[in-house]
Amino acid sequence: VAPASAGAPAASGGPPAPRALHVEDDVFLRKTFPKRTFARAGIAYDQAADGEEGLRSALARAALSGAPYDVVVMDNQMPKMSGTEATSRLREAGYEGVVVGITGDPVGCAERDAFEASGLDACVTKDTPGINFINEVLREAARGGGFTRERAARVAETHGARCPRTPAMPAAAEGHEPW
Repeated sequence: VAPASAGAPAASGGPPAPRALHVEDDVFLRKTFPKRTFARAGIAYDQAADGEEGLRSALARAALSGAPYDVVVMDNQMPKMSGTEATSRLREAGYEGVVVGITGDPVGCAERDAFEASGLDACVTKDTPGINFINEVLREAARGGGFTRERAARVAETHGARCPRTPAMPAAAEGHEPW
């Protein structure tokens, strides 16, 4: 498990290169998911093995670097602390970074509904369309220029991802069906 750390400066000496956090308890997915996502987008990443570690890493990076991760990809059902609780606590602490939930729970089940309502910017299923959406989010983050929650909402809108309505979300998310 890699600790959270500041992104490397861009080659031009400009702002730090984009960096993501992958929060997943499954060892196999921690090894394979980054190859299908972060590596393809050329984004450096840190990993956390559970929600508690992910919460600490995300808050530490924001405090140390002055900026949140460009993207946090958060699993839901994990030991010590669920993705639902970790995301809720991130938002309660004022965390403004993009958090994309990824879950095996089907749309409409209580656990997924709670996860989606916890402060996620989008929530996808652990399947090919879900991975494709995360890849698009990461490609957009790799373009630089400050990947914001508003930019994430636009990507979600164009890909039909479930996009929670939160006060920080732009009007573009309004076209999505309510839970």
